Amino acid sequence: MTITGPYEFRLYSQSSEDIETIRKVGLEPTRVIFNDGSVPVTGVVDGERATVLTVRSTIERKRNTPYDAPDAERDAFAERVAAALNAADPTQ
Repeated sequence: MTITGPYEFRLYSQSSEDIETIRKVGLEPTRVIFNDGSVPVTGVVDGERATVLTVRSTIERKRNTPYDAPDAERDAFAERVAAALNAADPTQ
């Protein structure tokens, strides 16, 4: 298995253009978040874009708390991890 960059963390699954269009009609774009509240950092695995790691939420959630509640610290950490992986990747 070969894992290379570019590594990225994205808040939304849609492209920037699609996000603008979706918001113009009054909707919110789809967040990229797993049921446990973690978010993916993606890379290229054997030539295909895939999740290479997940960053878990820093908020301790109580029962029946929505898993998709905002977590700025988690999102910022995921961005830093992706940037660090890109900086350390000799193929970049």
